[in-house]
Amino acid sequence: VDGDKVGDTIGGDEGEAKDKVDGDEAKDKVDGDEAKDKVDGHETKDKVDGHDAKVNVDGDKAKDKVGGGEDKAKDKVDGDKAKEKVPCCIASLESVIPFMQKSIETTPDDRDSRLMILGDAFEARFLRLSQPADMDSAISSYERAIDLTPDNHSAKPSRLVTLGDALGSRFKRSGNIEDLDRATSIYQNAVDLTPNDHSTKLSHLNILAEMERLKDIDSALSNLLGSIESSDKPDLDLVISTGMTYQVRFERLGKPEDLDKAISNLKQADDPTPNDHMKKPLCQYSLGDALRVRFEHMGNRQDVDTSIMRLRDSLKLSKGHDLYEPYKSTFLNGLGRALLILFERHGGPENLVDAISNLEEAVKLTPYNHPRRPHHLHNLGNALRMRFERLHKPEDLKQSILYLHEASELTPNGHSDRPIHLNGLGVAHLVGFERQGSPLDLERAISSLQEADALMLDIHPSKSIVLHNRKKALRARSSVSADSKGLPEFDKLVHVCIKSLLVLRYMLLY
Repeated sequence: VDGDKVGDTIGGDEGEAKDKVDGDEAKDKVDGDEAKDKVDGHETKDKVDGHDAKVNVDGDKAKDKVGGGEDKAKDKVDGDKAKEKVPCCIASLESVIPFMQKSIETTPDDRDSRLMILGDAFEARFLRLSQPADMDSAISSYERAIDLTPDNHSAKPSRLVTLGDALGSRFKRSGNIEDLDRATSIYQNAVDLTPNDHSTKLSHLNILAEMERLKDIDSALSNLLGSIESSDKPDLDLVISTGMTYQVRFERLGKPEDLDKAISNLKQADDPTPNDHMKKPLCQYSLGDALRVRFEHMGNRQDVDTSIMRLRDSLKLSKGHDLYEPYKSTFLNGLGRALLILFERHGGPENLVDAISNLEEAVKLTPYNHPRRPHHLHNLGNALRMRFERLHKPEDLKQSILYLHEASELTPNGHSDRPIHLNGLGVAHLVGFERQGSPLDLERAISSLQEADALMLDIHPSKSIVLHNRKKALRARSSVSADSKGLPEFDKLVHVCIKSLLVLRYMLLY
């Protein structure tokens, strides 16, 4: 431990908290082919329009991570606002792409807008066929469009973010650090071109901060691996830190191989270490937490059973050690989370009771100004919401919302964990609306989930969860809105559905 925080790994969480809405599998339909989302460990089937679709406005993507809002970025072309959609079935794309290429070469007017549309078409085909050349062509088209867009053009920042997103997607596939560096530089340019009082400024800054964190993780991992390779017998702390860093990168990018490497390193640290070794509790905790994360994503029951056993052992072995006393709340929180996810997936009221008991003690032991307090509050808030869904005691939901609100308030703007806490708060308010019918709960749910969507990168493994929850909240408001508001609400809902399917398809590919 030696002065390092147990479980704190380069800006990481102890695993992104998954939030369960309604506690059961929900089936949502919006026209077409089935896509599978995981919402707090439960598969949700969404049907969105039969095909991947990207809504484009003057050639700019309306997936609108820029501003994170529900408004589509609008360009003015000859004074008129034009909306264009890229058709996403393969047959349509095969005809659209050559048509757009020819029109770009033969018609000088609005070439920048048509290049953005062409880039969207290439990216849509890439999502369907997984041909790297299509992503390369998409990036090239976006680059040409941006070169033709003056810095004072209102769409320049959003086009830069679109290019940055594409480079980030290619980085996730190829691991080429140059793409990550370029994406970071491009996001910085988007920030610089956005007025300080513009509503999208915060989202641009959050994207930039997250990309910098990804670079820091890669740099730290490279240094750790270099140290291990240069040592005949690597230090135990070094192996544990390497495993934890792989886990953090998995939680940021969602690559299964990173999680497998995390568990491999942590087993390498734990297996030969005897129970009376000073670092054994840390070995047990870190391996147990990584196994819990793998269970959340892969669903192997043996992983969560082993996780809970290791986490219980970490508490037993650390008992009475002054060195571990400051980290007892972290160990308790880790065990509570593992029990909570076991309850979500396999039931058992005793698991929920045990989870809440450990999480309540973790919160009691965590000082108000401790950096882990928001995470501990978040997990306890989620557990109380689940108990409310089971037992319907209003006090549980009230306390859940209070804890989740505090977790959000204690997490500053720009922090990578803030959208996770906002998502949890939004889900609790949504449950309150569904069970108690409060319009105020619905508005607060939509507000929290909208902000969570705006602040979270599309490549984040939890993005599809946030989009699903936001979609559900918008659908609820659309169903209760007056006729004058129903159509705008439906438009927002369709936009979020399309975005959700694109993010989900991307995650399934990689």
